[in-house]
Amino acid sequence: QASNLLGTMKGQLEAQHDGEEDVRGPGGKGRYKGNKDGGGKGKKGGGKAGSGGGKTAAGLGYVRRFAFKVLCTDPLAANIIGTKGTTRAQLEEDTGCSVWISKRDEVYPSPPFRVLVLHGDEPDQVMRALETIVANLVEVADREREPDSPLLGQERGEYAFHLAVPTLVTGKLIGTKGANIHALRDRTGAKISVDSEAFDGHKAARIAAPPDNIRHALQCIHDLVQEEAGSDAYMHWAANQPFTGTAEKGGKGGGRRSRGRSREQRRHRGRSNGRGRSYTRSRSRSRGDRERSRRPGGKGRRPEFSRIPDGMPMQAIDLFAREFRDGDLDRNHAVTCTLPRQHIDTLLDGGGDCYVAHIERRTGTEVNIGEGCADGYSNLMITGPLLSVYLAHMAVMKTYHDKESQEKERADQSNRVEELQQQLAALEGQLKEATQSLTPGRGGGGGRGPIGKGGWR
Repeated sequence: QASNLLGTMKGQLEAQHDGEEDVRGPGGKGRYKGNKDGGGKGKKGGGKAGSGGGKTAAGLGYVRRFAFKVLCTDPLAANIIGTKGTTRAQLEEDTGCSVWISKRDEVYPSPPFRVLVLHGDEPDQVMRALETIVANLVEVADREREPDSPLLGQERGEYAFHLAVPTLVTGKLIGTKGANIHALRDRTGAKISVDSEAFDGHKAARIAAPPDNIRHALQCIHDLVQEEAGSDAYMHWAANQPFTGTAEKGGKGGGRRSRGRSREQRRHRGRSNGRGRSYTRSRSRSRGDRERSRRPGGKGRRPEFSRIPDGMPMQAIDLFAREFRDGDLDRNHAVTCTLPRQHIDTLLDGGGDCYVAHIERRTGTEVNIGEGCADGYSNLMITGPLLSVYLAHMAVMKTYHDKESQEKERADQSNRVEELQQQLAALEGQLKEATQSLTPGRGGGGGRGPIGKGGWR
């Protein structure tokens, strides 16, 4: 009952927060509450929110005159927010810029990153916040350091900064036949690209370069975006959040729609699952399937599943584990793997002190081993709390890979010894031939012969 009451109170607080989002004024002073009329009275200092004009947006509150949008992975967003929002609050206080970040299930269609909106009364406030976020990005990317990280560029020392620019400036940004963007790349030393697909007046862009070059490129793009500040189209872009996944052909609207499916989602459609089958369902269904889908409570629509967090696997697991309800992770789960019986026997050597017993004691799991199969393999099943099962499975697989590496090293060493022996035999043969050619009286008269009595020529 207490858990249910807590959930109800949390839902009410979130609903109130979404309906009345507080946005800090310049320097974090003067908090203003946006409303449907776009006015908003200050809790401190009185008066209207902002002097430069603004617009309200769902969950975003009162948008100030100058805005900029960044696309963030989950780890980057968490870094910017900080523990209980302390890092974000410090960023707002240091720069005078308001910082809004979408929820984890509210992502840009492609790439599927969370949307961060920076907005202030002066352009410099937004730019100072952008410079700080570049430092956040470098910190998160250095911590991940995985080749496929979306925050890293292809070259050593390069980082990738993702942003969403308004379509009303992409023409100026790219220029005729790409002349402007090529000039911007040369001027900043950054690799800048803009997606052709637009979503609700937004186009995703990417800057890949060292941190200082990213800041230079951001300054140029920021200046270009703020040239449109104050216009109706600009304020509509600033307040609008592109979470629907509706694509616009050529970024101008009125074209062919993508039916709510992003480019990433379309790319995964029909992909093989590794067993010779595709994830895409067959268009033809049996009559029984169609009847079941019409029945009350039948499988009439696709169920909702949790989105896997962004980031490297260990970070994603850590973030995902926090979404489980209390007690779910501690319930019994099972993972089964198939290994060579010969390797499993090595894990059982030592009786009560064997490695399997050590895994069970260390992780609190139970390891069961099936009978050997004719092909020399056996099944190994690990049962226990979910994260403990993953840890035990990782320990087992490490022993397997370590053994493979040791066998490969021994094979390489054996091949090296054989190669050296062959080289030694070849050298011995060459030495024998050279020795024979230097022996007197042999080798075609190369030596000196005696003349007369007791003398040599």
